[in-house]
Amino acid sequence: MKWLRKPGKTAKGVSLTILQVLHPLLDAIPVPGAKSGIGILLDVVEGIDETSQNFSTLRELENHIRFLTDLLEPLTKIDRNNLSSGLEDDVLRLSR
Repeated sequence: MKWLRKPGKTAKGVSLTILQVLHPLLDAIPVPGAKSGIGILLDVVEGIDETSQNFSTLRELENHIRFLTDLLEPLTKIDRNNLSSGLEDDVLRLSR
């Protein structure tokens, strides 16, 4: 049961779904400010989700850059006098 591993994410997802379903239904309920309040709350939660996703994407990008740096760093120490001109151009291009 994968969903049990992250109860916070599950609760947030369920809450967000309830708010999304409830929001359009509030037109029929004569409670002043209810629809606006739910709409604002939805905007805030969606903004937090987007920020969280951006942070996750940046972490992933950081990991890829570190991997490539570790992979390419030894190539910068190769004696260039022993390389063909084409391979030297490739190594220089990749090390920038």
